[in-house]
Amino acid sequence: MITTDYQCDLTFWGRAFRVLDAAPALRHSATDPGVFLLTTADGERGRLPHAFNVSSGYDQDFTVTENGKPLFGGEKLHLPGRTAAIPPLGLTVGGLRVAYATAELTGAADGRATFRALGDPGAPGAPGGESVVAVDGAARCEGARTSTEGGRSVLRVRRTEFTVHRG
Repeated sequence: MITTDYQCDLTFWGRAFRVLDAAPALRHSATDPGVFLLTTADGERGRLPHAFNVSSGYDQDFTVTENGKPLFGGEKLHLPGRTAAIPPLGLTVGGLRVAYATAELTGAADGRATFRALGDPGAPGAPGGESVVAVDGAARCEGARTSTEGGRSVLRVRRTEFTVHRG
């Protein structure tokens, strides 16, 4: 146990965790302190990573890796200060398997899933001002730029709220 009244020293904690062989599997590229990550999983290996930005007053744009491998297709997540997000990763909803999304899932029904952008997609600093959703198989979304990569539909959307449809 370490107890003291001091400013958080991330270098110290990183070294301490490595010595204890407890290095985190999830890592991010945010350069300013304040971002931390957790994850939950369902019985079908779908995941809901929880991303928190506890910094006051500044947005963070960062990529996420797990055991050194990029998550979210290497895309950046945009998280305004003093907010949190839970973007899906390998989750099956509404009959769609969402490989990853840089937006939060807000609803699902047969053949469709609804998302909300992380922060304002038009805000300065938002990565490209767009959300990215990758769905296994064919998918579509009104107004999205769509490409196919390895059997997935990758949809790039510049709206705050949007719905992805199967097919």
